[in-house]
Amino acid sequence: MGWEKRGNRLYYYEKIRLGDQVVSRYVGTEENADLINDAILHRQMLKQQRRQERLKSEQELAAARAIQETTSALLKATMLASGFRLHRGSWRKRNG
Repeated sequence: MGWEKRGNRLYYYEKIRLGDQVVSRYVGTEENADLINDAILHRQMLKQQRRQERLKSEQELAAARAIQETTSALLKATMLASGFRLHRGSWRKRNG
């Protein structure tokens, strides 16, 4: 994003990546510079917040999965030590 001087006027262009190319998109002129800048900064802030929320959710999900895996391993070890066996998805007491 940035200002480009063309002739005697300033124009605000936003740089956008389309695949491997970076293209300039006209946003506005110097008359509405503050509004343009505020809107773009606000959009960037919202994007950053969404990114942080997604990262936090992914971390919480990974922690929950780790707890679930540990709990499953402990349950299996306890059942096996208590004389049970896993038969077609259900626990059964061993005979004898």
